[in-house]
Amino acid sequence: MDKTAFEQELNSYSQEDLRLIYATQQELYSEEELAMIAARLEPVPEPEKTKPLTVIGYILSCIVPLFGIILGLMLRTEKDPRRIKLGNDFLICGCLPSIGIGIFIGGILLFSKNQQTKTVGKKCLAASFISLMLGLFFLNGGFRI
Repeated sequence: MDKTAFEQELNSYSQEDLRLIYATQQELYSEEELAMIAARLEPVPEPEKTKPLTVIGYILSCIVPLFGIILGLMLRTEKDPRRIKLGNDFLICGCLPSIGIGIFIGGILLFSKNQQTKTVGKKCLAASFISLMLGLFFLNGGFRI
């Protein structure tokens, strides 16, 4: 095959196609053509590894929701987009357990025969709903000063 025609053909392929060709069709190409394909392949970036402290932070945010909410709000003031995303994750981990517990307890208490217990169940459900709305508010940016 002509070298310039082969280069033009390679230009029409995406990086994924070139990787697939190089990995699976080695018997169809000569050594020189495989070298040309390998020269065009860009290195694959390695995914970011989750740090152990981040995992511990997620776990603590689920166990102690106030920790996750405070840490999430603090990280959202950073300039780095990765830290802002981490702050959003901490906010979610902090808000969801408190909302879930409130809905669970409120739902149980709502079906009680005692009127005072029903009132407490309604208040738990209302507090969970308010907590959900506040969580969504803060995730969407909160107050920008």
